[in-house]
Amino acid sequence: MSEQRSTVVVVGGGYAGTMAASRLAAESSFDVVMVNARDHFVERIRLHQ
Repeated sequence: MSEQRSTVVVVGGGYAGTMAASRLAAESSFDVVMVNARDHFVERIRLHQ
């Protein structure tokens, strides 16, 4: 019998989205797709200064 893998779509690649995708990707039973406007993570700590 074949195991069915679930696909999880994470919308937004900010701190919470990146953390959620990373933790879900560590599980062997999930395929993770992240949808984000940018192709890389932008650390925004103190960016407003």
